[in-house]
Amino acid sequence: MLRFTNVDHKPTRLPPVYGYRTHPLLPLRQALDPIVSKIDQLDEFIKIAKSECHFPSEHGLTREESASIYLYATDGGGQ
Repeated sequence: MLRFTNVDHKPTRLPPVYGYRTHPLLPLRQALDPIVSKIDQLDEFIKIAKSECHFPSEHGLTREESASIYLYATDGGGQ
């Protein structure tokens, strides 16, 4: 298929998240506050994640938890 396109499609493998149980749960925006100034449009990505995430969740996740996973699993529009 690659000979017909100029796109190299490789599945993205994200690293697992470790150590999350050793820290208190915070609202998504508050948890990301230390890095908001370092990532362009992070505030906008947080708003999008909260509005586009899968909620209500059949797994009992809160909107904040679901938005966190959404934000972790997306690539920020290729930026």
